[in-house]
Amino acid sequence: MSLEVIESVPVHEDIKLGLPTRDWYIDNYCESVQNIGRAGVRVLCYNFMPVFDWMRTELARPLSDGSTALAYEDSALTRIDLSSGTAELPGWATAYSAREMEALLDAYRSVDEKKLWENLAHFLERVVPVAASSRVKMALHPDDPPVPTLGDYPTLAEVIGLLLHAIFLDALEADAERIERINRTLARVPAGAAPEGLRPVSLLMLRPSRDLGALAAGSGAKLPPAVRWVVRRMGGHRTTAVDFLSYLLFDPAYTTALIELGYADGRAEWPRIEQFLAAVAE
Repeated sequence: MSLEVIESVPVHEDIKLGLPTRDWYIDNYCESVQNIGRAGVRVLCYNFMPVFDWMRTELARPLSDGSTALAYEDSALTRIDLSSGTAELPGWATAYSAREMEALLDAYRSVDEKKLWENLAHFLERVVPVAASSRVKMALHPDDPPVPTLGDYPTLAEVIGLLLHAIFLDALEADAERIERINRTLARVPAGAAPEGLRPVSLLMLRPSRDLGALAAGSGAKLPPAVRWVVRRMGGHRTTAVDFLSYLLFDPAYTTALIELGYADGRAEWPRIEQFLAAVAE
């Protein structure tokens, strides 16, 4: 028997709230990820739900075959008085007193969907590179249950869109920043003193003039029915989930719009491109 998956290493509320202390907790989280990697565990499951990492209203609902299962019902939750703390929540291990619960809920009143999204991005930007170097896959658990408990916050589709950005776009930005930093370092090295094989690398970064996710808005209906159903269940129908949608679309209308945007941006940026190529050719 081998331990392959850990669920979970809880994300501290200070990280979700974006408090000044969050980086200290993120550093500790990164250390936990490194320890997990050294132990040979390859998958870490976590979640980013405010206050309630998971919620059930019943721990042993009888089923027709005589077995029991966990269950959740909105109507049952409304009968639980959270103002007195979390003692009445079934299976809830973290015990918040009435005063602690009130303070925590009050803190989240200033965290809207956009702010929680930014806090998740900050967390992922710090943790994902550490996880990658430790050979640990970060698996974000869907909201459980998949309903807002403290108002609107990012759906699974929005989170996956953000994660795909971190994998494909943020990594590119990091590579470009690293090249520019090495170029600046080499510029300070006296002539002939640079290590053998090292030389400055010319770089020109061109970015789309329009948001590619915004181009995908309203195109969800063009997905195959089965994919459309899954995307909707993940919250991909929301206007804030267009980044996720843009990674799924291979519809000719969308790809044509991308090609036309790239052509238009190339023409607009041609003086810079021409200047760059001329400098490289010297």
